[in-house]
Amino acid sequence: MKKDELLELLSGLPLTNVQNYGLIVSITEVYDACEARGLDVDHLVVAWLQALEKDKLISLVRMKDPGFEELVIGFTFPESA
Repeated sequence: MKKDELLELLSGLPLTNVQNYGLIVSITEVYDACEARGLDVDHLVVAWLQALEKDKLISLVRMKDPGFEELVIGFTFPESA
């Protein structure tokens, strides 16, 4: 999937108000949307999201609980962060 296609897909996903994290697009929504397009390799999806974060196109939201700080639970777009 190309970067612009992924961004288009992500921009259409709903925001969820998650306690302690605020409004985010949940990683479950991302996985479901990718799976619907035939992309059901979770680790690849996370790698794509990390690449978008590196390019400052999204901000990944990770768990705050000790021991789980690297677990991605969703993302925001920089303007909504």
